[in-house]
Amino acid sequence: MTTEITRLLTRTGAADDRVEFTLTLDGGQVRGTRFIGHYGTVRGGGLVDVDCLYKVAPGDRGRRAIENELLVLSGLAWAGADDSRFAELLGYDLDAEEGGAVLIQRRRGRALADRVATTVPPEDELWQPTHDLLSALQVLADHKYVHGAISSTTVFWDGEGLQIADLSMATNEADNDDGAVRDVRNAAGLLYWLASGEGSAFGYQADVTRSAEEEFRYLKAHRPCLAMVLRPVYEGESPTAEDLLAAMTGWPRPARPRRAVPPRGPGRREDREPTQADVTETQHNIGPTPDNTVKPQHARTHQDAKTQQDAKTQQDARTHQDTRTHQDTRTHTDTGTTRRLGDDPSDPLDDREDRQFRKYLVERLTNMHGQPAQPAVPGADPAPSRRPRPEPGSLPQDFPFRVDEDGRRRPHPLVWVAASALVAVILLLVVFS
Repeated sequence: MTTEITRLLTRTGAADDRVEFTLTLDGGQVRGTRFIGHYGTVRGGGLVDVDCLYKVAPGDRGRRAIENELLVLSGLAWAGADDSRFAELLGYDLDAEEGGAVLIQRRRGRALADRVATTVPPEDELWQPTHDLLSALQVLADHKYVHGAISSTTVFWDGEGLQIADLSMATNEADNDDGAVRDVRNAAGLLYWLASGEGSAFGYQADVTRSAEEEFRYLKAHRPCLAMVLRPVYEGESPTAEDLLAAMTGWPRPARPRRAVPPRGPGRREDREPTQADVTETQHNIGPTPDNTVKPQHARTHQDAKTQQDAKTQQDARTHQDTRTHQDTRTHTDTGTTRRLGDDPSDPLDDREDRQFRKYLVERLTNMHGQPAQPAVPGADPAPSRRPRPEPGSLPQDFPFRVDEDGRRRPHPLVWVAASALVAVILLLVVFS
């Protein structure tokens, strides 16, 4: 670990207004074509321990590379294309003492070559990197830029997504008409390398020993969703980044896996001896045990721990029984005694309360017609209706309808009588009018 203090210009500061940055470099580095990038953290300018990449570019060629990257980053910023898929500019100096230039960027992870040197992610972890890389290329294409060097050293990865961390070789699309097509092909080669761990015929530094047909067969067999997205490239077409992003609609975005949560409750650490952390967590989640607090002893065996747990459980049961016996003479207080899962701390219901509860359930299960909610016995008469009888001088319930014993609603007989009388009156009025 080394520490450096440097005063640099910022994108938003004046030409002579420098900000002091304190760099803590961890010794890791990535080599670009015209600079060396050092991994570390930075403080200053309102930042506290932010992951950064400190680029040191010696000589005139290095200075021109840093200057070119500043122009591209400034152009994207003025166009409102600031995006986390590009490394954010923090500070720079084009007149460094070494005769070259320096630049500090906020980084996301490390170079892809360092992150996946020994691991190959499964397909469900390839969706986000694929989407981020193609989206970044689309942003560059929309603003008429060509990256020109998509590779495992210019693209960074933090385990979830990708970030383009080097724009020193970017050019204007008008100067390189087929540059956008080459960027997409290089991206396809990089994604194949990420998915298989092998070089690709489409890489920035193409592996001439590789066959595009063999690569595509491998993807179809082992990474079918990625093969679907990259199919136009492997079939000889010239798709844009936007075309490949549109093809990703057929690749469902996987749900991000949740971090494993250790199970709670007694017995969750029976495979090892209890430690002070176990005791602290138990007291925090359940409450301290006044008489049987577990003391951390690293020499205690698993059998001793189980014996003490059983003795403590028996003591809890006796304490609970004493509380029930004398509940009429003493008020209940929470002693914080630890109980095993499954123990019921509440007293059983009184018999009268139990009978009232069963009666309440029977009333609740009675249907809208007054019939008990239970299946009829085959061959038995239907149960008599329990609907209250209408009071004298009042209309029957459900009038002008009547509910039969089978639950169907029919017009009440009085309705037919009233209708007949009304028809007769109308006919008499018609005849004698």
